[in-house]
Order: sequence, then C-alpha cells, then structure tokens
Amino acid sequence: MIVYYTKKGSIKIKHVLFPDKIKTLDSYKFANYSYTCKNFHHPLFIKVRRQTIIIDLTQDIQSIFKEFGYYNRRKIRKAAKINLAWTVDSDLKEFVPIYNEFARKKGLKLLSIESLQGINDYTVTKVTHNNTILAARYYIIDQKHRVVRAVYGVTNRLDQRADTKIAGWANRYLHFEDIKYFKNLGFKTYDLGGTAEHTKKVVSHHIDEFKKEFGGRIVDEYVYESIPLFLALKFKEIFYHHYPY
Repeated sequence: MIVYYTKKGSIKIKHVLFPDKIKTLDSYKFANYSYTCKNFHHPLFIKVRRQTIIIDLTQDIQSIFKEFGYYNRRKIRKAAKINLAWTVDSDLKEFVPIYNEFARKKGLKLLSIESLQGINDYTVTKVTHNNTILAARYYIIDQKHRVVRAVYGVTNRLDQRADTKIAGWANRYLHFEDIKYFKNLGFKTYDLGGTAEHTKKVVSHHIDEFKKEFGGRIVDEYVYESIPLFLALKFKEIFYHHYPY
C-alpha cells in the first residue's frame, strides 16, 4: 500500500494506492483509494468501476512474449537489432520535462515534480539511441503485492526530426525490457495502466489497442472517493464551469 498527499486548490487529498481495505476514518476526509481489483462495499465511499490490463509475470518469459501480437513481436525484434540502450534511471528532473513537452503536444495534463515527490516507490525506465531518448516510462510499485503499474509514458515520435517508425519500435521494446526487468526482480504482476473503456476519447481507445498487443488479461479495478472529496470536486467543477474567471 502506498499513501501520499496532493493539493487541488485548497483541498488536500489523501491518496491510497493498492489498498487491502478502506479505513472508515478516511470517509470524513478528502480521500481517494485506487489501483485495486478488490470490490469493497463501503456506504461512505463512492465506488467507480474501471478496467486495466495485467500480465502474469510468474510465467516464463517465452510464454509472455508468445502472447504478444504477431506484429508487436516483429517490431520488438527489429528494435533489438538497432543497438538501443535500455536503462533504469529514476531521475524525475529528467523525466518530467520530457513528459511535459510530449503532453503539451498531445493536450494532456502536465506533471510537476512536487506532485510525484510524495511517492517513494517508483521507477523510471528509458530507451535511448545515440544519446537521444526515444521512449521513457514512469512506474509505481507495490512492494507488498509485487505489482508494478505503468502510469506515465512518453516517446519522441512527435518531435519534428524523429523517426516515427523507430520511435514506435522503441516504445514496444521498452515495455518488453521492463517486463523482463521486473520479472527478474520477483514481481508477479505487470499492470499496463488502465483502459479507456469508460471514456469516449478516440485517442485513448487507440492506446488501448496498443496495450492489448502485449496480451495479458483485462480485469475490473475500482476507484473509491470519500463523499467529502466527491462533493468538493463536483462543486469545484460546477463553479469553474459557470464562473471560469
């Protein structure tokens, strides 16, 4: 279980990741529980069902790779032939600016180092070629349950001088090298980071198709918001919708 805090305006929010249970005392706070497949029943929390895709790392690596889509395996093999360098480098000062540059081009929410500093159990991996970062990924780690979850990913495919074909290969290669890395460390589950089944965003559903190329299993997961947090965020949403200035 991971516990950390963020602020949304004047609201201080308690985040609990990979929980085994919900604390009733948190029902009186601004609290959010997420990254769990456990279907809790708690009358003082709003429950929302989501889905994610997980890969069983207790399998041998050949079996995991065999479950990948044919073209996915082919692109990973091509990537392995062009001398890409895979490394673990948990330097947020490098990752966050690269991610934010990518996010601006895609219209995604930007990150801040401050928002991530409360989480100690994380890992950043990257693939480079000729000292250029082609792809990088930020993971949150649950040591107790031996689960690793991909949270933020970035590639250089939107750069004007980038080779988009190689960027795509590198992104797939990064996933596979990460899977091997975490499997060797004894992790049991590789979580690809949620699906967009609950949204209407076409781009997000394209990302889902990419994730499904890695095989794995689609499972239900749940997000729980305390009623005070749910109401506060709804009020904030309504207020800023009517009074944006």
